Amino acid sequence: NSSYLPYRLCPDLLRDDVGSSLYRALIDRYDLPPLRSRDLLESVVADKVMAYHLQVHEGAPLMYIERVAYTHNDLPLQVGRTHIRGDMCRFRVDLAADPAPLELIPQHNGRLEDRP
Repeated sequence: NSSYLPYRLCPDLLRDDVGSSLYRALIDRYDLPPLRSRDLLESVVADKVMAYHLQVHEGAPLMYIERVAYTHNDLPLQVGRTHIRGDMCRFRVDLAADPAPLELIPQHNGRLEDRP
């Protein structure tokens, strides 16, 4: 795992003990909440170095995830890169559409009619 953050936004972060949650530290210490992110998921194979670190055979399937998290004013806050063993990853994706706005249109008889 690796994370890259803009030094000018959190210059003391390298000296801080962030504990188990980088995002919690960014919120609590710097008022920099990650408000949205864009994730790229890609199936890759383990090279020699990744195989060693993840304790798999070279050529084993991995899931590579690259995340760009954004904070206030859509400012990029963090770029994270992670490799996960193919036999140890499971993903859940929840999709939700915003409900269509309800528009009220006055009718000739003086009553309001709802229209999606």
